Amino acid sequence: MKPQVAARKLLDELGAPEVPVDLKYLCKLCGIKLYRLDGEGIDAMFLHIPPSPPTITYNANSLEARCRFSIAHELGHYVLSHRPISFSELFNGDLSRDARQEREANIFAAELLMPKVMLAREAHKFTLEELTRRYQVSVQAMEIRLEELGLVCKGS
Repeated sequence: MKPQVAARKLLDELGAPEVPVDLKYLCKLCGIKLYRLDGEGIDAMFLHIPPSPPTITYNANSLEARCRFSIAHELGHYVLSHRPISFSELFNGDLSRDARQEREANIFAAELLMPKVMLAREAHKFTLEELTRRYQVSVQAMEIRLEELGLVCKGS
């Protein structure tokens, strides 16, 4: 399944969600435990070591917008059935991932946090700063998304 379609399907399960998307609720809906870490070096990671439930751990020291994109990205790995990091990879410090899977998880996160349908309907009504506050994403993420979709915001 394409990452955009998977993100839309998950949003549909929420039933016409408002922005900002409630990531904690989505993780709960998917049976994923969400853990904050106070640390450095890693933004977030998706782990699943059975019989424990799948988990997403994120760096609480990052800016809120960065945390949200990182969580949505890791949720994408789960929804898209990407292989989670194993305990041995974590223990050995081998946290590298397949480039294709990373692109797919980024596409999923962008659609989840900044749904195409919603942005197309309202981008022209808000400035870039207003959009980033409304969707709770970074300026960089919003700029990339608007460009990808060929949209312009108010004042552009």
